[in-house]
Amino acid sequence: MNNEDYHYVGAIVGRNYGTVSICCSSGTLTAEGVKINAGGLVGQNNGKVINCYSSCDLTSIEGYSVSVGGLVGFQDYSKGTENCYASGNIMATGEGSYGGGLVAFNARGSIIGSVAANTIVEGTSSDIHHSPYIHRLVGYNDNPTGLILNNYAFGGALVNGVTVTGNITNREGKDKTIA
Repeated sequence: MNNEDYHYVGAIVGRNYGTVSICCSSGTLTAEGVKINAGGLVGQNNGKVINCYSSCDLTSIEGYSVSVGGLVGFQDYSKGTENCYASGNIMATGEGSYGGGLVAFNARGSIIGSVAANTIVEGTSSDIHHSPYIHRLVGYNDNPTGLILNNYAFGGALVNGVTVTGNITNREGKDKTIA
């Protein structure tokens, strides 16, 4: 994915090349247009996000190639996301959409020891040839370069209206009861 033409929208940071730590965000974030990386905390992470929390509800309005994540929209060549938590609802719409409760698109980063506590993660695509990648923890993970390890997700979360299960190393995360 060539990110030179992309727009970066984050509740705290648009594009991160350093370290974002011990911070939180809340509210509502709406992204409209094409080629947008939107996150409840960071739009695009090329650095490290550690010990952070977001309760932002995120929505993308019909566009093309949109990544919407509860914490990070797009993660590439990064040191990753670690010990983080996201709980806002996610709605990724448009052709070639990616939506994840924690990270929408993980290209070459790590996601370790984090929790997606979202109750709703949804996505639609207007083009049958570009199905959305929607999962309760990570929308899309570029294997083998993207590492997912020891992560959890709310067991009652609905992904496009369906309850799913997972484990600590996949895009759904291991089921967790959240009070």
